[in-house]
Amino acid sequence: MVRFSRLASHANYPLARVANLLRRRPQYGANERGIDRESTEEIRYIRITDVDSVGRLVPGLGATAETIDDRYLLNDGDILLARSGNTAGKSYMYSVEDGPAIFAGYMIRFCFDPAKIIPAFAFIYTQLPVYHLWVHATRRLTGQPNINAEEYRSLTIPVPPETVQAQIVANYSKAMQAYNARLAQAAALLASIDDYLLSELGITLPPEAENTLENRTFCVSSHELGGWRFDPPVHQSDFSLQSDTIESVPLGQVCHVNPRTSFSGLHKNDLAGFVPMDAISDRLGIVEYLPDRPIDECVGYTFFRDQDVLWAKITPCMENGKSAVANGLTNGVGFGSTEFHVIRPRGGAVMSEYIHALLRMGRVRREAKRFFTGSSGHRRVDDAFLRKLLIPVPPEDVQTRLVEEICNKREQAIDLETQATAELEEAKRQIEAILLGGAA
Repeated sequence: MVRFSRLASHANYPLARVANLLRRRPQYGANERGIDRESTEEIRYIRITDVDSVGRLVPGLGATAETIDDRYLLNDGDILLARSGNTAGKSYMYSVEDGPAIFAGYMIRFCFDPAKIIPAFAFIYTQLPVYHLWVHATRRLTGQPNINAEEYRSLTIPVPPETVQAQIVANYSKAMQAYNARLAQAAALLASIDDYLLSELGITLPPEAENTLENRTFCVSSHELGGWRFDPPVHQSDFSLQSDTIESVPLGQVCHVNPRTSFSGLHKNDLAGFVPMDAISDRLGIVEYLPDRPIDECVGYTFFRDQDVLWAKITPCMENGKSAVANGLTNGVGFGSTEFHVIRPRGGAVMSEYIHALLRMGRVRREAKRFFTGSSGHRRVDDAFLRKLLIPVPPEDVQTRLVEEICNKREQAIDLETQATAELEEAKRQIEAILLGGAA
């Protein structure tokens, strides 16, 4: 808090408490259970996980709620601030372009008075490094980190004249447009991987059926149900990645699914790689950070080893693409989230990176939803989906060529994202310098 106070004291404009800039008192969100949203016509239920690190809604339909209470309907310019967990301080400004929405209980609504401050300017302040200094100093670390409404009301913001606010909003909007454009380029590169694989492997997928009653009605012979699941979704489609030109086999024939992993030969104080779910990038399909932990801390985790594919089985991580190849594990072994399926090539028939590329395909992840088990919010993909999935097994040199091209596309996407982030951070630095002068 000392550093934040020092920066704020050098502000170029008068400081105002958030409490004095609001039209009404902050409001905590609804305590509703999120359920799958089938279309944009349904009211969206915005939760902390639906907002990314720069305050945008993550792509996709998201969730709706079982009960829609009008008290929580968002209005244009409302700002939501996360109050709990490691995301405390995360912010989002609602726009009518996002469609009708309500917000969840772990977020707090702030309605800024446009006569006192431009709401978009207030939101931009929550994206600046100086704000994150305040968040870090303010959130209580006893138990789960938390910032309540009264603490947010105490936050002080430099309030320049409206013309300066408007110029800052315009500058930031321009920076965000450039940021979004580069990320769109990166996303297009990553999305092209699926079409590239399908074309090179000679796979022709049928069009995805519309979600109609007619398409959901089908017949299955009784002998097909014996000794297995009875729920309709797993029998509704015979989806596979069978190739028209390359021999295809069930994935379980060339890979172990959730194999036993031994730490024999290692002592309890020896280190292993640790991969929590958060360490895996859903956009890039890589492990973004890989800390080490003593092996005696591995109780209750999933075990794996170098070159294993880690594939999230729980919603929404699976749908979002949380998967990666485990590489560079200390002592060649690791442990991590219990929500990973572990896929390990056997016999040298397939490369880990090749299997990973197939299982990251958007169509594969959408089909995997048919194999969900469990209650809403805690559904997991049955490993039978992986074992039974037909995949092509091309020669090693073909797999190598495919993997190299995929890695090349991924590296280009990473470069674009890195450049986008650097440019946006520079824009934030410039805005902070306008507000705080040399102290920034």
